Amino acid sequence: MLYAHQSRHGVWKYRRAIPKALTLAAGKREINVTLHTRDERQAQNSYVKVHGDAEQYLQSLARMVANPKSATNDKQIWELGQAYLRSLKMPYVPLNELKVQEQFDDGPSRFEQRLDFVEEHLGIDVYDPEERDREIEASWQAKAILGALKKPSFCMSDALCQWRRQIVPEGGVKVYQSG
Repeated sequence: MLYAHQSRHGVWKYRRAIPKALTLAAGKREINVTLHTRDERQAQNSYVKVHGDAEQYLQSLARMVANPKSATNDKQIWELGQAYLRSLKMPYVPLNELKVQEQFDDGPSRFEQRLDFVEEHLGIDVYDPEERDREIEASWQAKAILGALKKPSFCMSDALCQWRRQIVPEGGVKVYQSG
């Protein structure tokens, strides 16, 4: 198990560095997941799934970085945008809320401040409306900052997955004992 190790308490963990080229997109430097067991055999079973998920995650990050205009699903882009905002210590504010605040503020509004941030940090010219809109549409980072990300819809399969994670730990089997 290449990326697995035991913590000082004996619990197996999956820990893997994210390549430097992908850390900005990921919003973190490593993948760190507990395998929820002290038993090596159970850890090996859990490791297979966690490692597969990590590989898929890194591949999707690499695709996003290589081709920002690629067709990836809304959920992945939403999660990447949220991670990016967390790395900037900036809350997500929907675009319509930013624009409503613009009408009532005396100084530069939060929308204008975020536009300035986009220009300064992402190099998007915000003064040419046609160019600005085209470049913002192509940049998930700019859409995250400006609150223009499409929030994924929550479906029953997501609810089932969350419920399963709460009831049955990853890779483990919850055992109920009577008496």
